[in-house]
This record gives sequence, structure tokens and C-alpha cells, in this order.
Amino acid sequence: MDTKLILFISPLPPPYYGSAISSQTCLEILSENKNFEILNIKLNYSQTFQDVDTITFSKIVGSFGVIWTSFKYCVKFKPDLVYIMPATSSFAFVRDFSISLLMKMLNQNVIYHLRTQINDINRFKRFIYKKAFKNSKIIILGKELKNEILKYFHAQNISILPNAIPCKLLDNEYKYIEEKRRNKKCLKLLFLSNMIKSKGWPKVLEAAFYLQIKKTDFMLTFAGDWPSDKEKNEFYKLVKQYNLEENVKFVGHVNEEKKNSLLANTDILLFPTEYKLETFGRVIIEAMEYGIPVIANSIGSIPSIIEHGETGFLLKKNTAKEIEEYILKISDKIILSEMGKKARQRFLDYYELKIYSKLFTNIIEINLTNY
Repeated sequence: MDTKLILFISPLPPPYYGSAISSQTCLEILSENKNFEILNIKLNYSQTFQDVDTITFSKIVGSFGVIWTSFKYCVKFKPDLVYIMPATSSFAFVRDFSISLLMKMLNQNVIYHLRTQINDINRFKRFIYKKAFKNSKIIILGKELKNEILKYFHAQNISILPNAIPCKLLDNEYKYIEEKRRNKKCLKLLFLSNMIKSKGWPKVLEAAFYLQIKKTDFMLTFAGDWPSDKEKNEFYKLVKQYNLEENVKFVGHVNEEKKNSLLANTDILLFPTEYKLETFGRVIIEAMEYGIPVIANSIGSIPSIIEHGETGFLLKKNTAKEIEEYILKISDKIILSEMGKKARQRFLDYYELKIYSKLFTNIIEINLTNY
């Protein structure tokens, strides 16, 4: 295969959130392949998580710069394939699909990597999607997301590729962590996500309140960035209202080292997300690597990740009471251990980066050939 030039247009860290981190992984995979030459354009101009959904003058100027650079690179270098990870909401939608339409005008071969859901459809968005997606290829994160894009893509132009992460936890390290879990009396619960209300932290706090009423011995840790001081204040108000000061701690944003330490000391991950753009939940596979059962809402492609009753539980009603009931089921030491082993094995079989790297590269190569 001759060296192919790929124009890679995507959000990248900082700030650190799921889509940006996953895009960084894809960029590294392509950059390490000797068959590809990569031109990279970073889409996002936010410096912190709080900036992500805000519109600033620097973002507007930066967006025009990104559009101009994309045009310039296409005209000057004539890439064989343009890879775009587009946003589907807010100001970023306008920026990213302006680039997409520009690529279509320049007759570029485009492959989209969709990491959010296509929702809040109106006539304007439907028109843009039809124009931008016409005769293009797309990668999605799970089979559950296929129906919503079949109106824009032929089935043969859709590739399904779940997210993945590298396995850094060795088997002997996992066995040591598992042994510690078996000997602990206090149940360690974790909510690890950006602290957006729709990610479900109010329901987790309410579930903790029910656990406290039943005199369950537990410690609940929250880790993530606040989108605003308003939500931060609401969180602490609820903690006080439910009298959970002794059972709840908030540790803020965690780097990789702190996150791994948290996971090593966690029994159950709670992820009752109702975020409208939720597709995958990268934190789920991060927990599975550590042999942690996950209780999560069954939206997006999450039902493909968690085997209900085997590696965790899928919430049907996504209520605090349902979360509490599943926590109590998993809290049995034997069930916790068995579910944890199955969760880790499922991670190794399906969501480890070595597997993902081969599949992703294969998708790119096939689409380079078929265009």
C-alpha cells in the first residue's frame, strides 16, 4: 500500500473529556502507521471543561482559523481521506459542519467518526446532515446508534467500532486489588464523570440516602470537573440535605495517576447518565479494566458494553431506588468478586486498545481503497 495522506480534523485535549481523549488515541494510532502520513488540525479552543459550551470571541476567531486551515490544507496537499470527528450540538455544530460542507464542495473523500448522538433534529440540521453526509462513510460506537443514521448513510458505509483503552493493569496487580476488595468491610462506590447534572449525580446522592437509611456501610466518592458554581452549590446542598457528609467526598478533577488509584479502591461504579448526547461512557471500560461492576443507564451503546446481571446492571427506570437495589445486590462479596472477574475479562476481550487499533486501522484502509 502506497503512503496515503490523511487530514485529521478533530477535538483534542486539553480540556480532557471523552471525545477529545478518544480522538487523541485515534490520532496516535494513525500517526504510528507507516502507511499513513497525517496532517492534524485541532478543532477545539477551550482550555478548561467549563469553557466547552460557552461562546467566546477567541473561539469564534479560532473557528474561522480552523476552517481556513482546512481549506488551505485540502487545496495545497490534496489528502486521500479527510477524517472528521464532528460535534452535533451548540456552536461547535456550526463550526464542524461548516468544515464538512467545505470538504464536500472540494470533492474530498470524508469519513466521519461520530462520538455523540444525532438528536434535537430540526429542518435546518436535517438539511445540513443530508448535504454533509452525502456519499460519505461513518464510524459509530455501537449497533444501538445505527438506526438514527441510516436515513443519511447506506448500511455498507457504516462501520461499528466501540471505544477502547490500553490495558495498563497487569493480571498480578488485578489479583492483588481483588484480594483487598474481598477483605474490605466498607463498600466503596464511585461516580467518575464531568459533574454535569444530566450525568446523574443527583440520583446517585439520593440512592446513597436510601443506603444510609438501611444502615449500609459505604463511602461514595465523586470525581470530575464542575460545569458551573451553580451545580457545585446544588451538590453540596443535597449532601447536607441528605445528611451524607460522613459518607460522601468530592475529590475534583483527577489526573491519570489519581484516577487509577481511585479505581483500585472502588467496588462499584455508578453511571446513571441521562446526558442527551451520551453514546458510550468511556469510564465504563476504565472501570471494567479494574474488575469493577458497573450500574449504568441503558442509553446510547451502553447496553452493548454491560452484560446485565453478569458484569453489572443496566437501569431500566434509572431511578435512585433502582440504583440502590442493584448496589445491594452487588454488595455481596461473592457476587462482587464474580462480576468483577467477568467485567475485567470482557474488557480484555472487547475493549483493549490492541484490538481496537487493528480494527480502526482496517476501517481506514478499507475506506481509502473503496473511495
